[in-house]
Amino acid sequence: MKQQWLALISLALGLSACQGITKAPWPTFGSIQKTLQGTWRLSAYDRVGIKPDAADTEDAELLRAAANQLVVKTGSVLNFFPDSTYTKISGDGNYEQGQWQYMQQDGALLLTHNGQTDTIQTTLTQDRKSKTITLYGRTTIETFYKTYEPLEQFRKDPYHPNNNSWRIKPRESETSEQLQERLGAYFKHTAYVLDAAIIREQPSVTFVFSQGPVKIYNGGIGIYPYDQVPQSWKDVHFNEQDAQRAHTMYATYLEQSNNYHGKASGFWYKDDYDILLAIYGDLKAGKFPL
Repeated sequence: MKQQWLALISLALGLSACQGITKAPWPTFGSIQKTLQGTWRLSAYDRVGIKPDAADTEDAELLRAAANQLVVKTGSVLNFFPDSTYTKISGDGNYEQGQWQYMQQDGALLLTHNGQTDTIQTTLTQDRKSKTITLYGRTTIETFYKTYEPLEQFRKDPYHPNNNSWRIKPRESETSEQLQERLGAYFKHTAYVLDAAIIREQPSVTFVFSQGPVKIYNGGIGIYPYDQVPQSWKDVHFNEQDAQRAHTMYATYLEQSNNYHGKASGFWYKDDYDILLAIYGDLKAGKFPL
């Protein structure tokens, strides 16, 4: 039986090589569809199909490598959920959401978003310590490593589409009520970042993909001055004026409220999560200034 299994693997690798694409075997008898579910973080990036000037090949290659490293440094997370939804979020604020499906027969991912479906060839690998997926797009090759399995209550994952409506830019200027709805969605997302860290017992927590006016303290929640708020958060609003209005609502609320201090339990993840819940509750109760 062992010899037959090794022969099958050899045959599969041989066929892949003949087709011009080398695909590492996926050494698991479980469902690949289920294995993909969870959070994956970008570890390597390359643009393809770019032909540098022959007279300046060396410099072009160096610049290309530098540009690729900048993309990795900026960061990106790819999230597949059990309800067939997915999100892709980069550290500079780019956001994509849609539906996903894995075609096991040809090793392709179908990603449907904005009314179109992309078919992306993939390579999946895993060992005892790590899992990686490489996506071969039309103009890019991206490799992600798996950071987290999906939460049991996956709709409470901070990166689930339900918790990222605040990232979708409106087509027109918003009313005060609409701005507060967007602000509340951002608060809820940020609270879920902390909640997920508690559930997963993470040794650290990152807000790289959740940047905005909320300033996180050890046992307290504050606000960044408007000129220090990341541009990516400002850009999700229709214009600069709407972003300033939303920021002012939050700043005015903090000036008039005592909900920005925690109970100082010694576990700041939980303290700050509770504070954000209180702020979110006040917003929903109509206690934010219009």
